[in-house]
Amino acid sequence: MQPTTPYLLPAHACDTHSHVYGDLERYRPLPGQRVDPGTCLEDYLALARSFGVQRHVFVQAKAYGEDPACMLDAISQLGVAHARGILMGDAPLSAAELARFDQAGIRGLRFLFPGTNPVDVQRVQQAAHHIADLGWSLLVQADGLALADCLPALTALPCPVVIDHLGRMPVACDVDSPPFQALLRFVEAGGWVKIAAPYYATPHGEADFMVIESRVHALLDVCSDRLIWGMNWPHPNFTPGSKPDDTACLHSLLRVLRSPGEKQRLFVDNPARLYGFANE
Repeated sequence: MQPTTPYLLPAHACDTHSHVYGDLERYRPLPGQRVDPGTCLEDYLALARSFGVQRHVFVQAKAYGEDPACMLDAISQLGVAHARGILMGDAPLSAAELARFDQAGIRGLRFLFPGTNPVDVQRVQQAAHHIADLGWSLLVQADGLALADCLPALTALPCPVVIDHLGRMPVACDVDSPPFQALLRFVEAGGWVKIAAPYYATPHGEADFMVIESRVHALLDVCSDRLIWGMNWPHPNFTPGSKPDDTACLHSLLRVLRSPGEKQRLFVDNPARLYGFANE
């Protein structure tokens, strides 16, 4: 008999960034948005559980715009002891809506500033003050060069701020470049960074953390207590047939990590503290 293959990740590991989709008749995507086959909750869980992921933070898919129904149903199916969610931050929410979403497992808002769009710091600041009393966090994704200038303002907000996808720094930005140094200062001052989607930073779009090992190590050396990991499944910016290999990508990250302590903090302790799993 072949020995059982151990899980790649430690007990209570958390994927903090994946999207789930559903039946097109029940969950209608926005016009022009694509929903790929094989991207429902069951497909996601089959992969995540094969890695040993036991906790999940879903990020609302932009295909659904401001409608979080598909994500909320996924959280409900798994239970709030095991799943959380991040809403798109475009629409203002009333106090009653915030309370309802909090009860349903929502723990943050996400802001996307695609391409070279500047970060709307005022909009992010307003949201931060709106959610601070709930203990939620903000998730911000922007081009690394646009992001660098506003990081000091984000550090001063009254709630945790997570920078998405390693800051989406251009390939040319090594660890000594001013934009990446700004990201390091942000983490040192109390900010969070999501270790995810390495293909946005590698020279040829490789889903390989080994290629950007120096960046990951620099972040870990500044503060390994405020880094979290996300799969970014099902990689919605890639078309079917060209999507990254999630298993190879995770293996590359595990090779970059230098100690059991770094592994425990990245996959378990940090997301539990940020999203409230530790108190369940």
